[in-house]
Amino acid sequence: MKLSPDMWIPPIERKPEGVPKIVALGGDGIGPEVVEATLRCIEALGVKLEISRPIHGTDAVKELGNPLPDETKRTIDAADAVLFGAIDTSIGNAKAALLYLRFDLAMYANLRPVTSVDCIPSIIGGDNTNLVIVRELTEGLYPGREGQLADLTSKWPEYRDGRGNELPKDGAFSLRVMTPEAIERIVKFGIRLAKHRKDKGYSRGHISLVHKANMLQIGDGLFVEICRKHIEASGLSYDEIYVDEAARRLVAEPQNYDVIVTSNLFGDVLSDVASEAMGGMPMVPSAAIGDTGAYFESCHGSAPDIVGTGKANPAATILSGSMMLSYLGETEAASRLIDATLGTIRSGIKTGDLGGSATTDSFTDAVCERLG
Repeated sequence: MKLSPDMWIPPIERKPEGVPKIVALGGDGIGPEVVEATLRCIEALGVKLEISRPIHGTDAVKELGNPLPDETKRTIDAADAVLFGAIDTSIGNAKAALLYLRFDLAMYANLRPVTSVDCIPSIIGGDNTNLVIVRELTEGLYPGREGQLADLTSKWPEYRDGRGNELPKDGAFSLRVMTPEAIERIVKFGIRLAKHRKDKGYSRGHISLVHKANMLQIGDGLFVEICRKHIEASGLSYDEIYVDEAARRLVAEPQNYDVIVTSNLFGDVLSDVASEAMGGMPMVPSAAIGDTGAYFESCHGSAPDIVGTGKANPAATILSGSMMLSYLGETEAASRLIDATLGTIRSGIKTGDLGGSATTDSFTDAVCERLG
């Protein structure tokens, strides 16, 4: 199957005026390395972009005592798209930037595509996987709404669970929030993507609605009710799958999925499982799109153990850059970037995670050479 960014992301509903403004945020760990590799590839394409690299994260903490200064926020606000590296949730300082993009700017639709590629063996399923997970990104269990049970029971002593039991007095709680507004906008986005894929002939335009309403009857019950109404009105085919069964099927038969619409935590977990059909997380791109902007990052983490060693695989971030170009309307350049990335891997130039010996720089050099 020939990959095209057009199969992963619907066309933008508003195109930038003039030269698109891009903000590059390297973030933590290997993030700066893979972002700079991607920017080198985009430069080799010859696409005109206005790229800024505002201070953030650890550098901003050292210099200004703030991981996300107001000036950096203003630069992000004025951008047409953001290319993001990675965060380290334990020791890093880039989390503030990611939270700002995701929650303050409401980039709510997380697109995580997984497509079989002929040059990378699939660890799970067959060889014809072509799916996109559409994950709601702004609520559910994220961001953490957590605390001590003693505080919750003191403020809400009359609460009883589904079996009529009081809450325990000791321990911790995490609050999962589901709102009609967030559910409606994510299912509408999923419908738009499924229709686009069907119209382009990339897939049958089928939606799999993944939830756990058999146990989470109120929260996921609301999710199912709203999603079902909009999908049925769209005329698209769909099915409903409990999340545990969805995970099993992703391992056994990922090629049978098309567009998966699901909530935040479920989408987070399922996309990591599905990544093995595309060679693992160092290969899988993603996008987060809102009504007024978008950011693009790989699905992998910050990998602090290999920082500065040249072992980081930049392919996932490069492919995320392709999604960014497609989002900006640069479809021809976006396709060239995918072709050059996969062509490099087919030629035998691979990083260690794919069984090769290429470094981050030598892999990037090879991609750029194909683009030159």
